[in-house]
Amino acid sequence: MRIAALVICTLVAAGCGFRPANAPQPSGDGAGAPASVRVQPIPERVGQLLRAELVNRLHAGAEPRDPAFLLDVSVDERITQTGFRRDESETRRNIRLTASYVLRRADTRETVLKGDTEVTTSTNVLDQPYATRVMRRDARARGARGIAERIARDVTSKLGS
Repeated sequence: MRIAALVICTLVAAGCGFRPANAPQPSGDGAGAPASVRVQPIPERVGQLLRAELVNRLHAGAEPRDPAFLLDVSVDERITQTGFRRDESETRRNIRLTASYVLRRADTRETVLKGDTEVTTSTNVLDQPYATRVMRRDARARGARGIAERIARDVTSKLGS
């Protein structure tokens, strides 16, 4: 009885498109091409977050040993106060991340793709400093994910064509 239930559950899960969370994900159009891109180090904490997201999106966390392309990214972070109380203390911040990227051939350094992208995320400023810090960290991570998604999409579509 248990074996039959296990077999039925396995067949149902396979039929509905179930995929384990830790299974390798296809990288979209041109599935083999983005795997040959090395993402160069990006300074600052937000750069580290962005680089990690790009590595995961382009080749599921495994860096290529002999890349055909190099991706250079620079990121700029601007924080603006957008909400205020009557006593003029801030209640809300916008975090704007702007990234410029260049995809080059590793052997000739010829530019293949160049672009800019921008993401704005918002966060509350609370009376508790630790909670505000955690919310700011989360907003940065959301911004890095958004930029990584856009850059990975552009790189994948360029190399897939």
